[in-house]
Amino acid sequence: MDDVLRMVGQQVSGALGSVLVGLYVHGSFVGGDFDVDRSDLDLLAVLLQEPDELLITSLRTAHGARRTAQVERANPGRGRA
Repeated sequence: MDDVLRMVGQQVSGALGSVLVGLYVHGSFVGGDFDVDRSDLDLLAVLLQEPDELLITSLRTAHGARRTAQVERANPGRGRA
């Protein structure tokens, strides 16, 4: 799971750039109830400013199916990304 967190963090950081203050994991992963077969990954991004349309588009691209497929290929047998 650390590899998935690292990959997603890099993607989000790349999409948000210098506007990103911090990216935090919360939910079942932090609470110790994460199940790779049923849980999703909950993230909270803190930004320096309200996101504009360009930033939102960049983040949507990073979060899109192409990126999800990359995460799943990098972690076969680990459930859904």
